[in-house]
Amino acid sequence: GGAEGDTTFEVFRQHQYAVLSEGEGCEIQVISPIHMAGDLELYLIDLKQGAALESRPHFEGAEEFTTVLEGSVEIRSGAHAHKVATGDSAYYDVDCDHAITNVGSSPARLYMVVHYKKATSPK
Repeated sequence: GGAEGDTTFEVFRQHQYAVLSEGEGCEIQVISPIHMAGDLELYLIDLKQGAALESRPHFEGAEEFTTVLEGSVEIRSGAHAHKVATGDSAYYDVDCDHAITNVGSSPARLYMVVHYKKATSPK
């Protein structure tokens, strides 16, 4: 924020998205600019029927916010697992093993935000 002349406004066009393939049937579009990596990352994820995105732990304190745009998935974080369907959102820790599996009868599409908490100095 601030005065009109010093505000930030950036448009990140679809052709600029990095597209990653993670195993069979999982495509990830990185929809946030590279300078946001390691702070706040935005993704569109397409999972074919039965496909899964399995992830190792991220940095301590990292968290994901996932909204199911289409389909039905199971999200697992550590010992917790929940079914999340179209229009539902989930928030969970990702500093442990975690996975998203398409458990529906059609492809699934997700919007995901990964937030990396900044290290705080000891009190």
